[in-house]
Amino acid sequence: MSKTAFSKKVEILSDLWILYRGDSEAWSSWLPYFDGIGAVTLPLCYAVHNGIAEIIEDSLGKIEIEYTFAILCDMIQSDRIGDYSSLDQMFSQSPFADNVK
Repeated sequence: MSKTAFSKKVEILSDLWILYRGDSEAWSSWLPYFDGIGAVTLPLCYAVHNGIAEIIEDSLGKIEIEYTFAILCDMIQSDRIGDYSSLDQMFSQSPFADNVK
């Protein structure tokens, strides 16, 4: 189980969506990993983080956010169990730190 709080996972995924959604060239490198459910989960995280939507405990939304966070960890080879406070921290601790931003 990840040490990163669920609210931080939501914030990190929201930040990822905001950071890349307007840059179609950069987003195209992320899209294959987030195609399908991630394409819905990232904007959902934005909505939850900004108080537009809520996630009900034990809902499919929560499961998908956990899954999408795990995909991000795997993509940048960050420890799934790590305790992350921000997207920048995740990127900085990745072996691909020079290539992910």
